[in-house]
Amino acid sequence: MATELTLHQRRRDPTPQELAGIPWLALLQPPEREVAVRNIKVGDAMPGDYVCRVGRPVTYWFGVVEGLLKMSNENAQGQTITFSGLPPGGWFGEGTVLKREIYRYNIQALRRSVVAGLPADTFHWLLDHSIGFNRFVMNQLNERLAQFIAARDPVVGLAARAQPEFGHALVQADRLAHAATPCRPLVRKASRSRMRKPP
Repeated sequence: MATELTLHQRRRDPTPQELAGIPWLALLQPPEREVAVRNIKVGDAMPGDYVCRVGRPVTYWFGVVEGLLKMSNENAQGQTITFSGLPPGGWFGEGTVLKREIYRYNIQALRRSVVAGLPADTFHWLLDHSIGFNRFVMNQLNERLAQFIAARDPVVGLAARAQPEFGHALVQADRLAHAATPCRPLVRKASRSRMRKPP
């Protein structure tokens, strides 16, 4: 009896048009871009397909090329709680990939979608080698922080809803704080980076 293939089993190489829809590729230097493009895979998700599920080990950093996904989980009563919708151009799960944790949420296709995946090992290789990639990931983390603050603080949340640019101001303020405070960059020491070969 034939069984339906999973999204992972249906993965394929991206087309040039699909690669053009990945925003962070343009930030890479040519050798870095070559490594990324060689490793990126895409899958054609049908409505209801799961991209990742709670409790599964992290394998890819995912992004939406076309379509719409949702991030959700279930509460103690078994009710589904939707955290956010993920439109084209959106990449998600960088915190999970950074820590190589299991997924704590479900990602599911709401409509026919094209989903791109960058293997976790390639993600970490780019962190070791690419300033542009580091900046993109830090911007992602900053935006997550702003969303979290807006969700937790009623005053901030009301201001963000009344004035959308207020949320952007939170991100900018956080960036300024980081710029003023000495911190360790995501890029590792050069000697260690040179030892790691491209995936």
